[in-house]
Amino acid sequence: GIGILVEDQEKVFREYGRVVTKETNDMNPQGVGLGLWISKRFCDELGSGISMKSKYGKGTTFRFTIRDFGKEAVCSVGYEERVASSSSG
Repeated sequence: GIGILVEDQEKVFREYGRVVTKETNDMNPQGVGLGLWISKRFCDELGSGISMKSKYGKGTTFRFTIRDFGKEAVCSVGYEERVASSSSG
């Protein structure tokens, strides 16, 4: 993605929350704004959380935590991971 403006970041975890720009419509014209809302609900039900860090023009990283029998795994998906992996190899 292209990142999310600060003033639009509150929208992404809302039900039917979409950030509508020409760029986002070109990338995902059929999106209805449920994916991240469902993801947040799922994480909340599991007693974990989901967060994001975004820089407009660069991309967005989403992080969530999964707890399982006293162990914890933190998953991160987004532009920061790609930058880190490309600079290390």
